[in-house]
Amino acid sequence: MDSRHPASPACSLDEAPDGYRGYLPPAEIAAAVRTMAAQARQTGRERLAADLAAIAAGLPPAAAGATAMPDDLAAAFDALLPRIRDNALHARLKALRDAG
Repeated sequence: MDSRHPASPACSLDEAPDGYRGYLPPAEIAAAVRTMAAQARQTGRERLAADLAAIAAGLPPAAAGATAMPDDLAAAFDALLPRIRDNALHARLKALRDAG
């Protein structure tokens, strides 16, 4: 082996598309947040529904055939949070989840 050349190229994960790394595109996040707002409304959690709707209003139009969210809101938050790359959006949704 030639010691002047590394055995493998440097990691280029930062250059990989977000989807490859498990992050959802904004339109799918929008669909998930809108679904969660509807779930909150159905369970009588109007304040949470309003907060989620406000977040969704700042997102792009929802994607058709987006990732399905669990029926349980806590599970929906837990499924969505690791797939959000935007730190500010992640923090807002995490704060809503943690507020109960």
